[in-house]
Amino acid sequence: MDGLFGWCGTVPGHATWSEAARGLEAPGGTAASPDGTVRAGIAGTPRWADRELADLAAVRGDAAALLEAYRRDGEALFGRLRGGYAAVVMDARHDRVVAGIDRFGIQTLCYATPGRGGLVFGSTADAVSTHPAVDAALSPQALYGYLHAGTVRAPATIHAGQQKLRPAEYLVLERGRLRRGFHWQPGWGEDRRSGPELAEELRRLLRTAVVRTLGRDPMACFLSGGLDSSTVAGLFAGAVGRPARAFTVGFEDPRYDERPYARIAARHFGIELTEAVLTPERAAALLPEVVAAFDEPFGNSSSLPTLLCARSARAEGIALMLAGDGGDEIFAGNARYREQLRYEAAARLPASLRRATAGMLLSPGLPWGGMGPVARARRFLERTALHTAERLEVYNPLCGRPVARVIHPDLAAAVDPELPIAEARALYEAPADAAPVQRMMHLDLAVTLADNDLRKVGRMCALAGVRVAYPLLDEDLVDFAVRIPGALQATPRLLRRFFRDALRDFLPAPTLAKRKHGFGMPFGPWTAGRGELADIARDALDGLAGRGLLDDGFVAAVRQAARGGGDPALAGCLWDLMVLELWLRSRAGLHRAARPAEAVA
Repeated sequence: MDGLFGWCGTVPGHATWSEAARGLEAPGGTAASPDGTVRAGIAGTPRWADRELADLAAVRGDAAALLEAYRRDGEALFGRLRGGYAAVVMDARHDRVVAGIDRFGIQTLCYATPGRGGLVFGSTADAVSTHPAVDAALSPQALYGYLHAGTVRAPATIHAGQQKLRPAEYLVLERGRLRRGFHWQPGWGEDRRSGPELAEELRRLLRTAVVRTLGRDPMACFLSGGLDSSTVAGLFAGAVGRPARAFTVGFEDPRYDERPYARIAARHFGIELTEAVLTPERAAALLPEVVAAFDEPFGNSSSLPTLLCARSARAEGIALMLAGDGGDEIFAGNARYREQLRYEAAARLPASLRRATAGMLLSPGLPWGGMGPVARARRFLERTALHTAERLEVYNPLCGRPVARVIHPDLAAAVDPELPIAEARALYEAPADAAPVQRMMHLDLAVTLADNDLRKVGRMCALAGVRVAYPLLDEDLVDFAVRIPGALQATPRLLRRFFRDALRDFLPAPTLAKRKHGFGMPFGPWTAGRGELADIARDALDGLAGRGLLDDGFVAAVRQAARGGGDPALAGCLWDLMVLELWLRSRAGLHRAARPAEAVA
């Protein structure tokens, strides 16, 4: 048991609160009130904003501090918590359960309500599914969502009978009624201080954030050579007072190999750098283990180099790794922002000018209408009229494809193909007074970071046997970053504008000029040709085609695209389908088959 797990209320087979108290497990420990009627458990690496609670946690543990926070504040206790955590309090006196996770989704919490007033919860979907009262059938909607995004985004899980909390979300089950809320939301806005003042504040907060992660255990950094990992590594090197260590991973293919940039940063900061190389053969050997480590199908191929890097560190006695995740989401670094900002700029042009230009370019009588520049201009104008959440998906191979040509016809009626974009639109619109780039950052904090990057790094570090900390997700730093004016954060020509300018005298010039890449893996070339990884992919597609989950034509089209024929946009789906089949094999007997529409609640 590597996380929280428990049940409460009138769950069939576990109907009493005394049984629920015995069922609560937590790696961070549990604590109970003197009369045993209130019990608390916590997982992760919490940090207490309240000095008295921090002192109590230091002496009696975080669960005891959580119990005291609940006694003081009830469900408002999360205002006193920082760091990465999942926390649960079960109060038999008031027939109440309060559960929540940290602001950024560093920790996860899944739950199901299988009985009248009952609740089963766990840090993973696997843990919740083991309870005999929980429906472990695959959800057709979540299956479609996985194919759409390469991960199952909260609040869904891959199972029809359970959900998971979103970042900063909490739930309260009281007298059989469930309600949910958020204990924190980013305070998007505009700090009116001058650029130099903001830059100085950023540098101070970055130093503080890294210092907060320091401890007695042997520590090192992930170092890809990009802006975020280099910043964290440089600040770490300056804070430890001894030669710092960093670990990186590369590839034999120079198009994907980032080690030269990692070496530049290491030399600049005087860091001892350890390098690992991921080959196709090593990737094939790691793949089944990596896929099985996730409680849901997870299609981010950079999980493999992340695991190799973390294991390289563990083999050298490192217990805690510092990661640079979060920087793109709070300092506007994701590449798609640049294109979207161009659309936003065009949308601000006078409507009459846009209509006249559109009328000219979209006229079917133009003799040059099919030429490249004009065709691109037409597409640009057409997409300008779309909502940002829709434009972000125009390159997604599932968009525009009928759901019955993706999901097996027996299950397709249970799927709403508009739901992924509708959920993204709601996240984009959530900040009341945010600039367009801030809205995109808000969306990415919830999905790109929480549902993807943090799950990848956290799960791979756990598999490697090392802990991980994210200095760029320090609460004080994030509260500052979301107040940086959008016009300073990024422009249609330059991402991370403010961050680059503020650290221009700290980071090496090649790092500042480097394009974003990370530990991206050359899975396309590796699975398109011959070799063990390609054989695994072909065998996985054969297995998936017979499961009755996906449309046979869709699987065949992905296979054809991976061979260089058909629709090239589908070639990228090969990895996700391969992972899905391998994950299903790893969970044989745990889940049950997806059910047709009329049986799906």
